[in-house]
Amino acid sequence: MGTLRLHCPDLAAGRLVIRGAEAYHAAVTRRVHVGDRVILFDGAGCEASAEVSAAKPREITLSVATPALHVFDAPRRVTVAVASPKPERQPQLIEKCTELGVAAVWPVAAHRGVALPSSAGLDKWRRRTIEACKQCGRRWLPVISDTLPLSEVLRRSTEFDAAVMLHPTDRAESFVHFLRERWGGEDTPGHPPGHAKEAPLPRYHGNATPTHAAPGTSMVTPSRDSGPPRCPTLLVLIGPEGGWTDEELAQARTRGVAVVRLGGTILRTETAAMVACALAVFV
Repeated sequence: MGTLRLHCPDLAAGRLVIRGAEAYHAAVTRRVHVGDRVILFDGAGCEASAEVSAAKPREITLSVATPALHVFDAPRRVTVAVASPKPERQPQLIEKCTELGVAAVWPVAAHRGVALPSSAGLDKWRRRTIEACKQCGRRWLPVISDTLPLSEVLRRSTEFDAAVMLHPTDRAESFVHFLRERWGGEDTPGHPPGHAKEAPLPRYHGNATPTHAAPGTSMVTPSRDSGPPRCPTLLVLIGPEGGWTDEELAQARTRGVAVVRLGGTILRTETAAMVACALAVFV
């Protein structure tokens, strides 16, 4: 079993006390003892090693080394705007998107959608991203937004370097072809998970805030002259199992969103999300 990783939003060097679920996981589930080493991450790229100095069932005290900021752990910042599948399939959707390196997940209210996550459901999504990051070694938590109407997602599509809407039709361009035409041959500043380079702590410019400051906010890139280089950004819209309506497709095209296809078969929503994320991050 590898070194225990714990999520700590307020990560800083020195003495640190962690309470609640993370402390319980460390002290009770993993049975850490005084002197054990753990790894802490804040979900916004910072990571530090720490030594346990006291452990109780709901509280652990640690001595934390100076945190290091790592560049985003994928070559592109991919935001998945998805019409939520049925509740029993939502955990897999969030877990796999997190493992694959997405930057954010936006639940979308689509005309043919089958389920909208409740506030409690979204909290479970956010907890699932923490669990997945701890397991896979990511340092960046995907941002989970509140449910958005499609009109709002399309309005915000202009914030991205590129935006696509998945649609299973032979008339649509291949998503792989779109990615290669858009970014083929470019050197992107990100790195595969586990290979991120260290960088100094950034100064955020303008009205920017760290990406973990508030659930539902957009990811923010640090200033080029004060932190890691900017990654290309991509918005991927994934519809419900009934598909996008003709009106929704027309609205997307009007906003300049490219309509693309994944392949020759019709995939479930969570399967399409996993395939699209893998292609978007690694192709």
